Amino acid sequence: EKRRDIVILHRCVYRTLQIASEAGNLFSFVPEIYLNDIYLNTFTALNVYYPTEDSGINREIAGDFVQFIANHMQDTRIVNSDVRDNMTQCLSAFCFYSGSLRALESMREYNRTVLIRALLTPYANRPWAMTNLILVRFWKGCGFGFRYSQSYPSKFLQSLRKDRVQDSSPSMKYQQEIGRYLTSHSDDAIGFLNSLLGQLNWAFSEFMGLLKDLTPTKSRYMPTIEHRQMKICSTCFDVTVSLLRTIEMTICVAPTVILDRHSNTSEMLLIRLLQLLGQIINRLAAKTYVL
Repeated sequence: EKRRDIVILHRCVYRTLQIASEAGNLFSFVPEIYLNDIYLNTFTALNVYYPTEDSGINREIAGDFVQFIANHMQDTRIVNSDVRDNMTQCLSAFCFYSGSLRALESMREYNRTVLIRALLTPYANRPWAMTNLILVRFWKGCGFGFRYSQSYPSKFLQSLRKDRVQDSSPSMKYQQEIGRYLTSHSDDAIGFLNSLLGQLNWAFSEFMGLLKDLTPTKSRYMPTIEHRQMKICSTCFDVTVSLLRTIEMTICVAPTVILDRHSNTSEMLLIRLLQLLGQIINRLAAKTYVL
């Protein structure tokens, strides 16, 4: 009965938002509680407590949800940036599971193109961490070092709850469509890769600076480490790795972005990428790990 009530409320709010969106600029006047609190929270409740695979109704709701979010991630009629951030965060959590990722792949081609365009917007003057996680999710299982065809031997990982350790399940469809989009929109591809390299340089520099503060040296004993410092350092490391994975995917699905011999911009991007990778290797391979 509770599930039925949530489904009814969710569908009612969805129809309201859909009609308001079709009304043009009037969509800007929809109270935020309908989208930010009711629509997103009811979907999260259905997704957590009643998984997508359990019901045809839930699969239909999931399909409507991903299409609505994909069409409105960069909608300027949503004035509050926090609402758009919550939409992106909800989508990133949703596509973490392989069954949910298939719902994203089953969208119409137009909706997939809109989503890809929103995801590949340059990482400048906007929150990009959750967006980057979605791109990493599309690539997870295809990059260097992934062992998606083998089970992990670690007893610790095997002891975790099943929903905490997900098998790698890359989205080949989105990889192909991202590659086609980057290849056919060279200006967007250059701007996106430039922003990735800039954010990677920042994230890695922050990580090395924090790591230096946490490492003992000859002139000082082991410093007092606060939990907050460790958490920030760990976050910078995770961000660095995820950015490297996104760059890896970008280069693999659209190699012409940096390998076009007739483009000066491609050559500059390739030089910048090699310099940045060389800097990372040199810093990590140093005897003291921090320079």
